[in-house]
Amino acid sequence: MSGENQPLTSPPGGQTIVITQPPTFVVYERRFGTGDHYLLLSIIISIVCFLFCGWLTLICTIPAILFALSAQDAESRGDNVTMEKKAKTALILDIAGMITGAVSFACFVIIVIFNS
Repeated sequence: MSGENQPLTSPPGGQTIVITQPPTFVVYERRFGTGDHYLLLSIIISIVCFLFCGWLTLICTIPAILFALSAQDAESRGDNVTMEKKAKTALILDIAGMITGAVSFACFVIIVIFNS
């Protein structure tokens, strides 16, 4: 009988003892440093394209800088949805700035070649 489960009996006096444990809580917290969110890319594209391709690229790259700064601000507030949207918009504007710069440079080269 020693190996079998014995039924619980109440202690003398008819009192019941209840033993509880506090529930465990698991908290996940994601902490990272503030990301770049394409700010450096926006600044480099602004400088390079302005020097070699003209002012037209600034129409895309200056808003890209503003969106990247806005994404950093949203990340510091903990608003991840807004941060991802702003960072994606900054990247799209950077790509548009590079395309605009390439087209401007190609037009400049074509004009110089045909005027020679």
